[in-house]
Amino acid sequence: MSGLSPEQDRQQAQPPGSAPAPAQRRDTRYGIVIARPFGVPVYISPYWFVVAAFVVVFYANSLPEIHPTWVRYAVSATFVILLYASVLVHELSHCVVARAFQLTVRRILLYPLGGFSEIEQEPPTPAKEFTVSVVGPLTSLALAGIGIGLDFAFNLRGIPRVLIDQLILANLVVGVFNLLPGLTAIENVSLPLELDGRPARKARSIGLQALEQLGLAERSSQYPDQLSGGERQRVAIARAIVGERRLLLADEPSGALDSTNAEAVMRLLHDACKQKSMAAVVVTHDAQLASWADRVVFLRDGRVVDQTSPVPGPESLLAPGQA
Repeated sequence: MSGLSPEQDRQQAQPPGSAPAPAQRRDTRYGIVIARPFGVPVYISPYWFVVAAFVVVFYANSLPEIHPTWVRYAVSATFVILLYASVLVHELSHCVVARAFQLTVRRILLYPLGGFSEIEQEPPTPAKEFTVSVVGPLTSLALAGIGIGLDFAFNLRGIPRVLIDQLILANLVVGVFNLLPGLTAIENVSLPLELDGRPARKARSIGLQALEQLGLAERSSQYPDQLSGGERQRVAIARAIVGERRLLLADEPSGALDSTNAEAVMRLLHDACKQKSMAAVVVTHDAQLASWADRVVFLRDGRVVDQTSPVPGPESLLAPGQA
């Protein structure tokens, strides 16, 4: 990669004696540059700050056992920081291996609920492509394993235990969202349950039920490279909702799906929230899918421009002071 800025690159590319190119506005399509590890610019979306604030509030409300209130919000904010640090470490591991294979990495993009490493070339061999793909999930799972080891070694309690659990959860969320190519669909879905300590047979049963709800029961024995893009997305969603979760983050969960499967996904997320007392933060551009939410927040250029509130039900008439 060139160590020069885009303006300097353009100036050096000008033929001798020619007039300098007119100044251009800085390209802000990718967001704000927050770091350049190994010379790779890391961009963060402006929407991140808004979504992070909502995640802090939702997660803090799911920790009523922690007092006082400011400590609860501090712990929740720590979770958000750990989550995005885990995303960054995950993407950096892809970049380190890609550069070791002499592949050019243009940038790392951090979105509200995930990240992406922009690598210019395809790896030259299947083995190298596999290595570049698998190193991120393995790094995240290794960090989650370190957290589990600390938990067992020191038998922590109180806030230290919550912080370690957040480290584990953040890396599981980041790591297992990417399907591991060496595992079948059902093995990918049941993996986080087994890491949580569930017996393999019970984890497989729960995972198969989630796949069945998304119309993937007959594809449960297939590997990721044998599934279509939409099927892989549904497997990742099934894995995200299994088990006991307090918070689910979903960035365009229906992006690669047709209308029928998109509705099935939203129905599954909705039922998981209602039946498991789980909170979900979903980013979507589809107004029909947004209508499933109890609360909808509208963003434009990184700012909240409008929001809806839940429609009061008949029980609100019984509340004191209501006519």
